[in-house]
Amino acid sequence: MESCLGRLARWLGIIFVSIQALTNFLFYPGSAVLAIILILIDLWIIYALFVHRREPVYLIDAAERAAFAKFISEPEWISSGTSGAV
Repeated sequence: MESCLGRLARWLGIIFVSIQALTNFLFYPGSAVLAIILILIDLWIIYALFVHRREPVYLIDAAERAAFAKFISEPEWISSGTSGAV
């Protein structure tokens, strides 16, 4: 589980890098290639901050893994004998 401080740090990072990406547009007329490279790096950092917010698999305990494996292997409506229709 992610702490509140970690969540705050990630969102602050996203906000600051977004502001930096927007300010790189000011340098576009002077050095277009450098501005585009910096904007792409900023977008890559923002993507990484969004994607890596999930909990790693190794932090899930064995009981949760077993329950998930049971759920995937045999859904409840199959084992109960009902058709699954609502």
